[in-house]
Amino acid sequence: MKIKIGKYQQVGCRITCPLQIGNQDEELIININEFTLQYLTLDRIDAIVLGFLPFAMKNSCDFVSDNPISSELYYVLKFHYIPTICGIHSELHSVKILAPVIDRPDKVERIPKMVATGISCGVDSLYTICDNTRSEIPKSMKFNTLCFFNVGAAMKSSKELRTELVKGRLDLAKSFAAEYNYNFVFIESNIHLLIHKHGGYSHIASHTFMALFCIYLIQKGIHIYEYSSGYPAKDFSLMDINYSARYDLFTLAQMSINGMHLYSGGAEKSRLEKMSALVNWEPAQKYLNVCVNSVKNDNKCFKCVRTMLEIDAVGDIDKFNRVFDVAFYKQNYKAYLRRLFIDAVLKRDIYAQECYAILGKKISLMGKVLILIDVIINKLIHRKVIV
Repeated sequence: MKIKIGKYQQVGCRITCPLQIGNQDEELIININEFTLQYLTLDRIDAIVLGFLPFAMKNSCDFVSDNPISSELYYVLKFHYIPTICGIHSELHSVKILAPVIDRPDKVERIPKMVATGISCGVDSLYTICDNTRSEIPKSMKFNTLCFFNVGAAMKSSKELRTELVKGRLDLAKSFAAEYNYNFVFIESNIHLLIHKHGGYSHIASHTFMALFCIYLIQKGIHIYEYSSGYPAKDFSLMDINYSARYDLFTLAQMSINGMHLYSGGAEKSRLEKMSALVNWEPAQKYLNVCVNSVKNDNKCFKCVRTMLEIDAVGDIDKFNRVFDVAFYKQNYKAYLRRLFIDAVLKRDIYAQECYAILGKKISLMGKVLILIDVIINKLIHRKVIV
């Protein structure tokens, strides 16, 4: 199957590009904010190739275009990245790129170069920002730009691009950038919806490549970009292709070309170590937002539960009463500990296990036995366990 890439068309802050995926015509849509206009790099297909790369490898697709790809990216993909991944995963397709090549884009001297990172107001992104504020960080490596990419993280349906959750997170990110004096880049695209339509989209498997899609759209302005890691370096693995965070150290190193330097921010820290750095950082106490269900943290989704327990394990949860209902947490503390026990001991969740090492001692031996009995009984009578 071929993915045929046409030429970008731009009208103000809206960019489109015709695609043909197999025998179906599609339209790639990209929306940006006005600040981002000056950095657009639309004379090459780099971004689209990287965005669709996991899909192409899994669905035996090749890229075809009359428009060029950067010579450095073509070289890295053809002779290094794709052969390495396919050498480990023989079931994947060794993607071909049939397009002319072009030199790296010229850096435009009249515009400031971006030292950037993403902002979702989650633990990983806030840690990356917090860590960069340390006095030991060289001035040339200090962030001047925060980026919000809407490319699949909060996908709720196969058609809706900007969900209510995305709108809320976007407002939070813009407020954070304004309050702490960062430039703000906004990019959203329907690329994940197109992938979902033609083969099913998994953000866990593709999020590093979605970020690269956005980064390469503005590559002529990027000097440094730190992509917040989802897993610590000790969990690095090229064996599980369904978790792009496990090997983003490799991916980002390979894609640090065309004058860009891409790093995995926070890869040296575990989740709990990141939280330890955030518990006394006032911006996190004001902006931390992790909920998968609503714009405001609901205290009940798996991410809210996990995050509140992590805060409690390493710091004073009362400091986060602006973003969580701490009174509800305290009133239902036994239920939160029960959830922690089930996730850490029975489900073997690595994040829960790290937290359980600290909070597990608060559950008595009898309490653990009662939880196990309750779970077994629920399993036997085929009821869903409510925690």
